[in-house]
Amino acid sequence: MRNSERAELLGIVGGLICAIVLVMVALFYAGKATDLVAFFVLTAVAPVIAAALIENRHVGALAARYRRWHWPVNAALFTAVTIALVILSPYDAHLVLRSTAIDYLVTVDRFVLWIALGAAYVFAAVMVGRWETRRETKWPRRLALVLALVFVVSLYDDGHHTEFMHYIPYMGPALYAAAGGVPFSDVYSQYGLLPWVNIYAAFHVAPPGYGTAAIAVRLIHTIYLAIAVLVLYALARRPISALMLMVPVLLVSISYHVGFVNLNAYPSAGGMRYLPPALMALAAVRLPARHWMTIAVLILASFWSLESFLFAGSIWGGTLFFERLRHRQLREAAMDVATGTAAVIGSHLAFALAIFAVTDRRIDYLPYFEMFGVFVDTRPIWMLPQSGAFLWWLPVWFCVFAVLTLAISSAIRGERNRLVPVAIWTIGAAAYFAGRTNSTTLWMAAIPFGILIICMLQDL
Repeated sequence: MRNSERAELLGIVGGLICAIVLVMVALFYAGKATDLVAFFVLTAVAPVIAAALIENRHVGALAARYRRWHWPVNAALFTAVTIALVILSPYDAHLVLRSTAIDYLVTVDRFVLWIALGAAYVFAAVMVGRWETRRETKWPRRLALVLALVFVVSLYDDGHHTEFMHYIPYMGPALYAAAGGVPFSDVYSQYGLLPWVNIYAAFHVAPPGYGTAAIAVRLIHTIYLAIAVLVLYALARRPISALMLMVPVLLVSISYHVGFVNLNAYPSAGGMRYLPPALMALAAVRLPARHWMTIAVLILASFWSLESFLFAGSIWGGTLFFERLRHRQLREAAMDVATGTAAVIGSHLAFALAIFAVTDRRIDYLPYFEMFGVFVDTRPIWMLPQSGAFLWWLPVWFCVFAVLTLAISSAIRGERNRLVPVAIWTIGAAAYFAGRTNSTTLWMAAIPFGILIICMLQDL
C-alpha cells in the first residue's frame, strides 16, 4: 500500500473512531449507556461496519476528494476525545473538580517532575528508534532482547508474599490430589485444571505450603512476562525502541492495583490466568494459525481452564479467519476449525481414558461448569458498580477497533495485519473489566494493550 493510500485509510478510520468515541462519551456522561457489554458489542460490530465504509467506492471517492481535510479534522477530534477523557473520567462526584485525573495532577507531589522524566524517557526511546532505521542493528537488537529478558527476571518477587484466600482455590485441589483425589472426578477448581496441577507438581519438589505455591506462581508469571517481551520483539518494526517503551508497561503490569498492592498475592492476576493466551499470541505471530504448534497451544489452553481456552481459541480462530479471508479460502477455514476442534476433543477423550485406566474412575466436567453458575447467582458480590462516566476503557477499545478495522480492510485487499493476535488478546484480558468495572481490573489488560499501542505508534 502506498503512503498516500495508507494516509487516506488511516484518515477515514481515525475519523470514524473519534466520531464514535465522542458519541459514546456523550451517552455515558448522560447516563444513557452504562452497560459495559457495549464494549464487546462495539468491538465485534463496529470494525465490520467501518471496514465496509472504507471499502465502499463512494465513501472512498468522497474521502479522496476531501483528503486534505482528514488530518485537521482528526486532530480536532482526537483533541476533543482527550479533553473529554481527562475532564469526565474517572468521574468522582465527591471531588471539587469531579475529575480524579485533574485531582491527581493537583495533589500528587512532584507530578510535573515525574511527567518530565517520563517524557524524556519516551523521547530517548524515539531517538533510539530513529537510529535503528538508519543502521544495521542485528546484534544490538539481540542484546536488547537479552537485557529485556534479564529485566523480566529481575521482576521476580523474592518476598513471596501471598494472600491466603486467593491461593486456596489452587492449593486446595493440589493437596486433595496429593492425598489421592482424581482430577474432574472428585478434585475441582474454579480456575480449571493445569493451574493447580502446577502447584501439585511443585509440592513434589518442595515441601507443601504457601511458600512453595508462591514460588510456582511467580515462576509462571515470570514466564508470562517473558513471552510478552518475545511477542513485542517479533512484532515491532524497531525492536530496541519498542523494548525500551515496554519497560514502563511491565512495571505497570505488576503495580496497577489500587494502593499498589503486591499483585503476586493474587495468582489469577497474571500468568496463572493469562499464560495460554500469551502463548497463543506468540504462536500466532510467528506461525500460521493452522500450524501444529498453534493447535498444541490450543490443546494446552483447553486443559488450563475454560476461560483460557475461550481466550486462546479466540486468538487462534480470529487469526485463522483473517489468514483465510486474505486468500479467499473460507471453506478451508471451516476445515481448519474442524481440525482444531477434533484435536481438542480427542485430547480430552484420551485424558478421560487415561484417568479411567489408572484409577478406574470416570471424569465428569459438569461440576466444573456448574461453578460458573454459582458466580452468576452471587452477581452482586462479583459485579462492582462503577460510574457511567468512567471512560478510561475507551483508549483500549480505540486501539482494538482500529486494528480490527484495518485488518478486515487489509484482508479484503489481500494483505496481512500482523497485530490481529494481540488485539484479540487485549479483548480477552479486558473481559474481566466488563464483569468488575474499576481501574484495577481494566489494567489487567496492560500488557497486551501496551504491546498493541507501541506497535501502532511505530506504524504511524
